[in-house]
Amino acid sequence: MYLPGSNKNPNFQIPVIIEFGTLNTRVGYGGHDCPQAIIPTDYVQKDEDLQGLDWFSPLLPEKGDHKQFIKNGQIQDWDVVGKFIRNIMKNTLHTQQYDVPLFLVEPPMQTRENRIKMVELMFEECNFSSFYMHKGPLLSSYIFAKDTILLIDSGAEGTYIIPIQEGYINQKALMRTEIGGEYLTKQLSKILTQKKQIKSFAKNYDNLSPSLKNWSQMELIREIKHNQCKLLEFSIDNFNFNDAVDSTVYDLPDGQKIELGKEIYEIPEMMFQEIPECNFMGLNNLVRQVIEKVETDQRKELIQNIMIVGGNSQTLQFEQRLQKEITDIDIFGLQNKCKTFTPPNKEEKLYSSWLGASIVGSMNTFDSMLMTKRDYEEHGSILIERKILG
Repeated sequence: MYLPGSNKNPNFQIPVIIEFGTLNTRVGYGGHDCPQAIIPTDYVQKDEDLQGLDWFSPLLPEKGDHKQFIKNGQIQDWDVVGKFIRNIMKNTLHTQQYDVPLFLVEPPMQTRENRIKMVELMFEECNFSSFYMHKGPLLSSYIFAKDTILLIDSGAEGTYIIPIQEGYINQKALMRTEIGGEYLTKQLSKILTQKKQIKSFAKNYDNLSPSLKNWSQMELIREIKHNQCKLLEFSIDNFNFNDAVDSTVYDLPDGQKIELGKEIYEIPEMMFQEIPECNFMGLNNLVRQVIEKVETDQRKELIQNIMIVGGNSQTLQFEQRLQKEITDIDIFGLQNKCKTFTPPNKEEKLYSSWLGASIVGSMNTFDSMLMTKRDYEEHGSILIERKILG
């Protein structure tokens, strides 16, 4: 059993769990079945001040520039991280108490250098009393209660194919492509902005800086993509699109209407097409490349346990289409044994790694996993390497 348990310590403290994503950050306390808050990872820079963004506010900050500190799943601006976490504690969780454990979800391809930096930042700048981090793919696997799976995590900043074998990530076989939710959003944006000027939900759109105008416009295009785009059960090459029947009209926030045509099928179809400039041969071929890197005797179990998570996999027919595409190619004669699974509810699909952290953070043995401030002072940040599983 890869999730051990014992009698709970009466002094057990529930951790704050934070997972940074390229588009949004998931925040909450261990033991809950969904994050307490989903906030934009982006922020507004006003002189020296950092201000968080709110998807639901009709007014966006004026005279400020939109900024990002995470790209391709990795932190790019370390000066912002501490400020962002303090902003979460104060304005999202409404607490100034840092004597609770902090549990960070680690991205699939985290570098050792970034891991060490994060430990130093949490103890030195944020002054947390204890800290833990764990690999996101393993956390996702916990909600399936299986220790050997082929995890397909298709999110905003890309898609990962991750073989997890007996509770450990096969790092040599793991693969990533930049083709994911944001790539599709940008392609849809190119099509829609040629049809009509698209503003956003912000009532003060005309007063925003160019970078915030672009951010809010892309938020609207993401909403259109999520609500309207869908996959066919078969290749789009075999689809006879009828404008009169298959087109739809979408109401924009400013009262304008925009007609959506074949692009609602063409955009998600890109997940299964060749995109040479991105060195992408389709998601099914990426699965085959990963399986090829795995030991022969372990391939069958992986292909029979393909688990699909991530916001981009929310597209209608995604799981069914992926299974069909895999069975249509040769994967060492195993393609007909392919079985795909997806979590039964939306929250588990969208927030699988955060929910896995919630499971671990409420386990009876979690206290023993923590790295304390004293541990840090005695052994240094390198100790985290021994604390992380997988």
